[in-house]
Amino acid sequence: MNRDAEKRFFQNPEKLMQLYAVGRMITSELDSDRLFDVVVEHANELVGTERCSIFVIDTKKQVLKPFASRDLRFGFTLPRDQGVAGWVFTQQTALVVNDAYADERFDRNADLVSGFHTRNILCTPLISRSR
Repeated sequence: MNRDAEKRFFQNPEKLMQLYAVGRMITSELDSDRLFDVVVEHANELVGTERCSIFVIDTKKQVLKPFASRDLRFGFTLPRDQGVAGWVFTQQTALVVNDAYADERFDRNADLVSGFHTRNILCTPLISRSR
């Protein structure tokens, strides 16, 4: 998010109230599986996205797999160093891709599996305190 978009977002009382409500839900949810479903659901609404997925690393197979997602489920994996998610995972930095199909890091397999056509991507690493 660029500075202007960030400023507009944080000056919008409705968005701030949505963010506050999501924060309350996150802190009150004890079931971690349900927690990430709540995060995906509200991230779509809050940021105005069409899709949202949270990937986790499978350390045995060295792949990223969807943990919570609206459209990617069982069986889909991505090598930990491929695709936009793989790049973000290995670089440990957020990335905005304005034209997914023009970006060499984009892996089209997710679209083939889901039937969705990705136009742009906002991807950020989620790093737990324990690792």
